[in-house]
Amino acid sequence: MVAKIGDFDGDDRRYQWGAETSTQPLAIMHAKPSPTRVVRGYVAIICTVVSWLIYMITMILSLFVNNPSLTLRFVVEGVLYMTIVTTLIFSALVYLTTRQGALYRFIRHERVPRAMLDDHFAHNYDKGITVLIPSYVEQPKVVEKTIWSAALQEFPDLAVVLLIDDPPHPNNDEARAILKASRELMPKVLAELAAPAERFTKARDETVAALADQMDARRSVVARCAEDYRAAAQWLEHKADTWLVEDHTDDFFCDQVLRGLARDLRLTEQALNESITLQQHVDANRILQLYERLVRIFTAKGWSFERKLYASTSREGNKA
Repeated sequence: MVAKIGDFDGDDRRYQWGAETSTQPLAIMHAKPSPTRVVRGYVAIICTVVSWLIYMITMILSLFVNNPSLTLRFVVEGVLYMTIVTTLIFSALVYLTTRQGALYRFIRHERVPRAMLDDHFAHNYDKGITVLIPSYVEQPKVVEKTIWSAALQEFPDLAVVLLIDDPPHPNNDEARAILKASRELMPKVLAELAAPAERFTKARDETVAALADQMDARRSVVARCAEDYRAAAQWLEHKADTWLVEDHTDDFFCDQVLRGLARDLRLTEQALNESITLQQHVDANRILQLYERLVRIFTAKGWSFERKLYASTSREGNKA
């Protein structure tokens, strides 16, 4: 049943009742549990154990002790039944126990500062990562959003591989159009990323030369870094502004993937400008780490792979 639920940002799009329309992502950090919640967890564990003991004692007395017509078959069936109940209660007890451990981990967990992450990537991370995106006759726009979301991840050596599982020789015009568009997606994304990647890579290399053997960065270097962060944020914001929004997934992509990253970069820009205004010293290594982050965001390798073009691979539809 499709029903109109009102204008959405001024248009007349229609949504199915009960469809997921939330554009808010899951929280990066789990909320810290309150002491009351921890106590309730212990109470639940104790109640489970006590209830099991009471139930077992009651069943033993009623089935075996106070039963004058006891037979071997009845004993076997009773023991089997009590074993099944114990197994079910034990599984619930395992869940409650592990949940209690998770609550304590949530209490102690602190988010790693951005500076520590940048330092880790700069000195301790030399591994690459490959993101595999399977696609079987998917709408090209859905696949494109997935590619963008993966390509903008911050890894020093990132490769995005689009596995196109469509039939290589479609028998209708719609399938042929989808296949053609899917094949063009990866080159299109990489071509758009090439310009900002080139700019920030060049800026990083020039900054490395300018900061050679320096402990603190000059104000001009800090100002240029702030300008580059502003340019990166503007590029992402422009991408979001020009993206054709058709449903709530487009809203999520624009607000959380593109503008969300832009907001994060704006915070860095603001911090750099404040350091200039307050005439604070900025460590030269920190400026280099910030440039490395820009390069990581806009630099990605990518290609498409069509396994059904090869005789040695299966023709069955498979997204695994």
